[in-house]
Amino acid sequence: MDLDQSKTKNLQNYLNRLNLSVRAYNVFVSNFISVEHFLTTDNKKFFKLKNAGKKTILELSTLQSLLLHKIKEKDSEILSHIPPENQASLYDQVAPSLTETNFHMIIARFHLSVRSKNILINNFVSIEDFCNASKGELLKLNNSGASSVREMIRVQKKLKKTNTPILEAEVLQALKEANNPEENLTFKEILMLSMQKSLPEINRPILLKRLAGEITLEQAAQEWQPAVTRERIRQIESKVLKKLSAYKDQIIDELNKCKLNSSQVLYLWEMSVQNDFFNDCNQYIKSRKSTLLQKLILSNKRSKFDLDDISTSSISFKPKGAINYQEVLLRLERLEIEDDDIENHLIAFKRPDLISKLDDIRKRLVPKSKHKQAIKYLKQIFKDADKPLQQQEMQEILRDEYSFDAPQNIIGNARQAIDGIYRFTDRGWGYESKFRKLDSAQAKEIQSSVIEHLKNFSPKQFNCGELLEYLKTLKSFSPNLLNKMNELTSSDIDWTLQKIDFKYNELNQLGRKTWSWNQEGEDRLNTMQLAINILDSFGKPMTSNEIKKYIERERSLGNFQLRTTRANPDLIQVSKSKWGLRWRDINLSKHEEDLIFKNILHEFKRGNSVLLSSHIQNILKMIGVDQSITPWQISRIMLRYVASNQERSGDDFRVVLSRKKNDDSFQIIDINS
Repeated sequence: MDLDQSKTKNLQNYLNRLNLSVRAYNVFVSNFISVEHFLTTDNKKFFKLKNAGKKTILELSTLQSLLLHKIKEKDSEILSHIPPENQASLYDQVAPSLTETNFHMIIARFHLSVRSKNILINNFVSIEDFCNASKGELLKLNNSGASSVREMIRVQKKLKKTNTPILEAEVLQALKEANNPEENLTFKEILMLSMQKSLPEINRPILLKRLAGEITLEQAAQEWQPAVTRERIRQIESKVLKKLSAYKDQIIDELNKCKLNSSQVLYLWEMSVQNDFFNDCNQYIKSRKSTLLQKLILSNKRSKFDLDDISTSSISFKPKGAINYQEVLLRLERLEIEDDDIENHLIAFKRPDLISKLDDIRKRLVPKSKHKQAIKYLKQIFKDADKPLQQQEMQEILRDEYSFDAPQNIIGNARQAIDGIYRFTDRGWGYESKFRKLDSAQAKEIQSSVIEHLKNFSPKQFNCGELLEYLKTLKSFSPNLLNKMNELTSSDIDWTLQKIDFKYNELNQLGRKTWSWNQEGEDRLNTMQLAINILDSFGKPMTSNEIKKYIERERSLGNFQLRTTRANPDLIQVSKSKWGLRWRDINLSKHEEDLIFKNILHEFKRGNSVLLSSHIQNILKMIGVDQSITPWQISRIMLRYVASNQERSGDDFRVVLSRKKNDDSFQIIDINS
């Protein structure tokens, strides 16, 4: 390495130790070949330097003053960068040209009026000249008045109190603030420092409440002393936030040091436990609307955290990109997750930190209606049961373990709504997966034999005890079934028939394990299915009168009404006058229908307990279904999800249709609201 390169390297190392900003450092290296060159350059020429902005120019001017101070003190490190023959004369040569600039810079640090500042700049070139001026001399200056003189005398007194040389003390302080932002400060100290520089002490508590999100701009303006407008409060708040932004990267670096435990939610108050930098931060951020929280933490792209919505009374964080707490609850509810499976789904949702909130999640997932609550609890009770449970036992377990008190009819209806629950003893119910004695093949053998027996003696009624005795006389069963025959009870026979009840309209369950085969029942039970067959054969929508004529020819039925029900979901009214088939005449996929159903429930959760045509239209646009499908048709499709009684109610909503002839209006009402 040659001598010039060595000098350049030494100079760069020296500049690095001065804590210059990156831009100021680059401007210095790009435009000055030595310290002497830099010091002898008129600072007015800094304005012409490439990439030098207002802050950079002030930084370079301050650096000139600092280096000059070091030369005066004969600092060996700075003198090593200046030729020995020029060291003696350099200070005398440069100092006068810098004095005026430094004077202006120091005066600018005081909050003077524009008139007072202009008087000082136009009449004085150094601190010494200004401090030696008397009150009478100040009064004689052009444009000087009583108020301006009072301001200038106040500044004089502050400058005269300084023990060290004014120029050196002010320049050193300015350089420290410009190039070396306070390190090792806590979040609280940074906040107080930012307000201390520009805000009277009497109003700081008010601004703190505003920054914490406790009060609005209007409330802060009313408490301010003296009172100001809300716009003025916004300006003051913006000014403080701008000063805080100088520490934004430091705040985010400290925040990112906090770690989200894989099984623990991170609350705001816990940040002070993980990092001393955030000590007492919960005293200055008290609301999700806090401008400190929104502007300094959440708006920074480098932050690894996002705000969560676990509670309205406390502030918590989640990993950036992870779904929030309310969305987790919504997904769990839509999927109807059992309590034991919630933990696995939280891991699948990439929110294992919510495992610590399992009890709270279970409470929030409890349905509002008693019917749904009973279903939820009974599923778990049947899952844990080691024997078929009687109705009275279910009621006692619900009361003792779940503090849920419900009458027998609600428990009975809830039990019937759970798939896979059958009676396996005279009065005991349970999951067929736990208590069935027959496999599918053996159940089919019994079903076919019983159906044949009921047909032969139609319309005679048989209870399952009689049917069991008949089956024991048969020897045509498989060896495995014959071996089990003595273990079977009347409840097992009743279970096998319930499994195929939906396949045969003629098979009638009369209650109390009694069954019959009724040939005449086909006309009454299969009317809607017959209408579906007629529509299918004609291949197009038909009016209700056309459909009724064909049904009357085949069945000789009297008056009846076509309707969409859970039992016959494919029969749909596609227009005011015509009926059709859901899968053929309405261009709506099953997936789109499921999305519409889920969005209706979502609207209920948002507080819209009554949905009109306009609400359904917005849902259709959001999902992007075929434009030919109308909200009116959707209201008819939704009848598939409700019972066929007069109320037209389901577990989630009730559909109310207008009875007026030319009125297409309807309402979908949340029955749990």
